Amino acid sequence: IHKEPIKWVGFLKADGKVVADAPYARYVHDGTRPHVIRARRAKALHFYWQGREVFVKSVNHPGTKPNPFMTRAARKVVGWRLR
Repeated sequence: IHKEPIKWVGFLKADGKVVADAPYARYVHDGTRPHVIRARRAKALHFYWQGREVFVKSVNHPGTKPNPFMTRAARKVVGWRLR
């Protein structure tokens, strides 16, 4: 997470940035719905599950809960004024 200085530009109005540059940051922050993950550049996905080697064409991902780390970072930078 990168933070730029917060500038107060008016009564209860702030300007600044909190940036997450990881390409998957939005999915972590907002969460995901259940979705299918398919092999794209190979014939199968390859992983180990419960100690066994697995090859499959697709898997059903259950989705993820939101982790609003950007909101927490912005609140920490701005402080009580954003609450």
